[in-house]
Amino acid sequence: MPRIGIAGDALSGNTSGVGNYLLELLRHGAFDGYSATLYTKERHQQIAHMDGIDVKPVDPHSVFNAVPDPISHVWWENVAAGRAAVSDDVDLYFGSNYLVPLTFREKSVIVVHDLIHEMCPEYLPRSYVYYMKALLPRSIARADRVITVSESTKTDLVDIYDVESDAVSVAYGSASDRFSIDNIADTEGAIVREKYGIDGNFILYVGNLEPRKNVHTVIDALERLSPEQRPELAIAGQKFQGYPELSRSYEMSSCQDDITFLGYVDDEDLPSLYASARAFVFPSFYEGFGLPLLEAMKAGTPVVTSDRSSLPEVVGDTGKIVEPTSTEELAIAIRDLLSKPSNATLARQATDRAAKFSWDDAAATVSRTVDEVI
Repeated sequence: MPRIGIAGDALSGNTSGVGNYLLELLRHGAFDGYSATLYTKERHQQIAHMDGIDVKPVDPHSVFNAVPDPISHVWWENVAAGRAAVSDDVDLYFGSNYLVPLTFREKSVIVVHDLIHEMCPEYLPRSYVYYMKALLPRSIARADRVITVSESTKTDLVDIYDVESDAVSVAYGSASDRFSIDNIADTEGAIVREKYGIDGNFILYVGNLEPRKNVHTVIDALERLSPEQRPELAIAGQKFQGYPELSRSYEMSSCQDDITFLGYVDDEDLPSLYASARAFVFPSFYEGFGLPLLEAMKAGTPVVTSDRSSLPEVVGDTGKIVEPTSTEELAIAIRDLLSKPSNATLARQATDRAAKFSWDDAAATVSRTVDEVI
C-alpha cells in the first residue's frame, strides 16, 4: 500500500481555516486506501483517534529549543517534516499548507489556499511576503500537482507562476452542516441576540477585523441610509490594532448607536447569529475562498459581497455583488436586501447554492488527484 505523508502544522494551536480544511478532508476520506501519516507539531485531540490515520508529532523545538516560534515553524515545514517523511519512506507528500519541505524530493501534491502575498501584499507583514515569494514558487515547481480552493485562485496561480492549467485542480471547501437552516432552532436566535445585546433588525459581519476585510466601508455605507432604512450593524471579530480606518470610520460616524462590536463569538453561537441576521455583509478586497459567505448562505441569510477574487464565484447570482470601495453601491445593496419582498426567494436560492459545495466532493477531488500522481 502506498504511503502518504500529510503536513498537519495548520492543526497546531487555534485551528485556522487551513487547518479546518485539512480536518474535513481527513474526515471525509480523502486519503482512504493509503497508509497515511499526519505530521503535526503536537498531539491533536481531534485527529488522535481518526481511523486510518497515523498521527506523528514532529517537534520543531528538538533542534531549536530557544528560538521564537516563527523560526521553529520555518524549520518544521522546510526541514523537520521532510526528514520525518524521508525516514518513513513516504511515497508522496501532501503539502496541505502551501509548501513541500526542501528536504523531501519524492512526489508531492500541494494545496494553495490563496495568493494574498502576490495579489494584496500591502495587507501582510513584509517578512511573510518575502518568505512566500521565496518558497512558494519552488514548491509549485517541484510539486507534481497543485490544488486550489477556488477557480479564482487557480487563475491567479496559472497567470503568476506560469503553471499548466491541467496541473491544477480545484477542491472547494464547504460550510459545516451545523450552519444549515434546517439544524437551527427558531428559539436559538432570540437567545443569541439577547446574549450579545443585538436588536432584531440587524445586518452582520463575521471575520477578522483587518484592512483587507474592508469593514469600515460598511460603517460609511450606513451613513447613506435614512434612519428609517438603517439597520443595526453587528460586527463579530477580534479587534485588530493595525486597522485605523475602522476606528476612524466608527469615531466619525453618526450611527454609533446602531453599531455593535461583538468581539469574539463562541462557535456554537455562530449558526443562530447568521440565521437571525437580515443580511450578511462581506465586502472583502481579497479571499482565497470566502467561507463566511457560504456559512451565511447555508443559514438562509441573503448576502452582500464584493466583486473581487473568489467572492462572486461563491455567491453566483444568489446575492448582491458590489464594487467594494463604493459606499453608494453598498448602501443601495443593503437597502434593497432589507426592503424588497423578492429577497425571501434570494435567500432560498442562496441556501440551495450553498448545498452544492460539498466536503465529499472536495475529498473526492483530492483523492483523485493523489491517485493520478502516485
